[in-house]
Amino acid sequence: MKNVSINDIAGALHVSKTTVSLVLNNKGDALGISKRTQSRILKLAKKLNYQPNKIAKGLILGKTETIGVVLADISNVFYSKIARAIEDSLSHREYQVLFLSSDEDPAKEKKGIEILKHRIVDGFIISTTQLNKNIILQLQEENYPFVLIDRHFPDIHTNSVIVDNRGGALAATEHLITMGHNKIAHLTLSTHLYAIQQRIAGYRQALEAHRIAFSPDWIQDIPYTNAKKRMMIALKTLISIKGMTALFFANNRLTILALQCLQDMKINVPNDVAIASFDDVDTFKVTHPSITAVEQPLEAIGKYAVDILIEEINNSGKMNPKKQVILPTKLIIRQSSRKYPVTADS
Repeated sequence: MKNVSINDIAGALHVSKTTVSLVLNNKGDALGISKRTQSRILKLAKKLNYQPNKIAKGLILGKTETIGVVLADISNVFYSKIARAIEDSLSHREYQVLFLSSDEDPAKEKKGIEILKHRIVDGFIISTTQLNKNIILQLQEENYPFVLIDRHFPDIHTNSVIVDNRGGALAATEHLITMGHNKIAHLTLSTHLYAIQQRIAGYRQALEAHRIAFSPDWIQDIPYTNAKKRMMIALKTLISIKGMTALFFANNRLTILALQCLQDMKINVPNDVAIASFDDVDTFKVTHPSITAVEQPLEAIGKYAVDILIEEINNSGKMNPKKQVILPTKLIIRQSSRKYPVTADS
């Protein structure tokens, strides 16, 4: 079925396209269009189920009521939950959202942002790879409304919504120490990311505060490529050779991969080695043992990002102070970091 256009309404009522456009954009009274003409146009538009073309409307009004969201990896439950929170926060504002995943590829991230700009989105929410600093600076120079989430550039003054990465890592590592561990390894990834650097800093801070001697090889960087093989090598080295009794993982993806490897190695958690993860996911509640994890407020990240972005869009052209929101994390203690026996409700 053909979509009804402004031309169709104008032709049926023998009025100009401009008149129809002005009435449908609530400008009839301001421009002196008679109430009778306005009523005829609105009634016919409703009868024909007229749906405005947002892109065409955007060209006229300078807004498309569409937000572009670029996420690092939308297949990761962490980002998919943030995506849902963003979508829910935008729904009651009558905004549409276009999602793109960079897959941690800076070239794909750059291309995605350019594509969305050509779609005339009103603004961006971006979880950056932190390998495209120039494109973020360009958005800033163009006064394009945007908010960085999860990851940001500490040396660029932008809108951002992040969590207390250092504090979360500090709490997780200190918990492992209170469980009696003094040989705690940290398995991480993408160490160019400021958020990951802060997690490493929190881990190091906990060891230093408890006067635990640290060796740089306690930190293992697991690359995205050939990750399972590299994880297996790292675990064998840390546990069998270096005698680590506890492992702290930088995100949920690494934790899940390590659980698979530990099972293959027939290493028992937590009897042989205790573990904790930065990033809590639903799976960690039902695994055996359940996994101690740093919970991030994903719904709040999405909501704050939307609130800040919409305010910036609505105040376009004004000097808006940039907002940096740092949300607290929460350590959820479960079986993987405890000594057996554990209670049924642990």
